[in-house]
Amino acid sequence: MPRLGRGRLSQGKGGLLTTFRTEIGMLPCHLSGVVLGLVASLLLHLSAVDAGQPVRESAAPSPKIVEGRDGVRDVFVLQGTVWQNLTAFKLPQRIYSYAASPDGRYVFVWHEAKPPRVLTVYDVSRLKPVKDIVLGFGGEVRWNRKNDIIHTYGCGSGCMAVKVIDITGAKVFEAGGRPMEISPSGRYLAIYTVGWVGQQDIEVYDLSNRNMVAMREPIFVINGVGNLESIRWNDEKKIAIEYTESHVEDEKYVKREVSIDMGGY
Repeated sequence: MPRLGRGRLSQGKGGLLTTFRTEIGMLPCHLSGVVLGLVASLLLHLSAVDAGQPVRESAAPSPKIVEGRDGVRDVFVLQGTVWQNLTAFKLPQRIYSYAASPDGRYVFVWHEAKPPRVLTVYDVSRLKPVKDIVLGFGGEVRWNRKNDIIHTYGCGSGCMAVKVIDITGAKVFEAGGRPMEISPSGRYLAIYTVGWVGQQDIEVYDLSNRNMVAMREPIFVINGVGNLESIRWNDEKKIAIEYTESHVEDEKYVKREVSIDMGGY
């Protein structure tokens, strides 16, 4: 397990540590032995990881909103050469967001005629709703590569939360922390958490791996974090994290930068 000063990085199932350096004197830390150990661990555990098969993206055009003569706005989807009314609302609705799943099989529409706001999931081939889901909070919703829905929302002053649900509304995963960053495809979640005893960690989860998220098992954890400087997803394959340690000997300012190659998943 790599350890620099009091900062600790714990490796989960997979992933490849590419750089881990300090900003004191900007001298790189050569961790070739550690990296080889991590690679060996990756090879041992790779068979147990749900790597997630690439999703076949739908070639169909994105859904669109059409406003009828009665002022009711509906979401339409293209079937063959005909745009079909998917929602067929009876009453005027405020539509907050809508999106097709990566494979084009489903569309969610987040809408409200009167409270509460409802997230309706539709089966595109049948033009029928699968489920009406009341999320309970505002925020943002998006698909991930497993046709699950990711809901991120504020849960109080300085608090953020994320919940992953399937198309029936059943909870797959839930976590709180701030800040949090989701990778472009919605597959990975990086979150800054604070434990009951005040320990601050950075955790990265593979939201497409049902077994790991059900057990709340992150891909990797960085323990003993002080101030989080930034979390950056450089496309889907690499995440860069900058932070300071929570306990620094001799009151020296120590800044860490960790780069993780996600290409092994």
